[in-house]
Amino acid sequence: MSLDLWAAFALGLVGSGHCLVMCGPLALALPRRGRQGFALHLSRLVYNLGRTATYATLGLLFGALGQTVAIAGLQRALSIGLGITLLGLAIVRGHRGGQPPRWMSRLFFVVQSKLGKQLRASQDAENRSATLALGPPFAFGFLNGLLPCGLVWAALAAATALGSATQGAV
Repeated sequence: MSLDLWAAFALGLVGSGHCLVMCGPLALALPRRGRQGFALHLSRLVYNLGRTATYATLGLLFGALGQTVAIAGLQRALSIGLGITLLGLAIVRGHRGGQPPRWMSRLFFVVQSKLGKQLRASQDAENRSATLALGPPFAFGFLNGLLPCGLVWAALAAATALGSATQGAV
């Protein structure tokens, strides 16, 4: 196993407590009425596959960005530009009492409202039918992967630095 995969594993292991506290309540909000045994575990597996699909897709995109930047010879300029951007965001948040910029707040609101709609859709599908509907848990997991998270941002920065779309996805 490559050093990059070990680093990703270590990031996940160290950050698991954070993930448990921040995203655990979302996972617990998934409906379980009438689901026991296999059906309950399958629903949770599909939810986590949705999150994994988001992270792999984002890693693929950011890895491809890093690959493109490396080919164009702009890696140093991108690194400096992103560093300045992160410092600028920190300064803006400091001046606004810790609040993110408005555009970022709007983006978070859109993702949160979509999450709420998917959760309601999942509960409605469960109330209407005795069959196991896997679409809503997958969509809920996929949207959960889009919520702002410093650990995900660190992983995406690493995917960009790898300079490979496939390695970024992994």
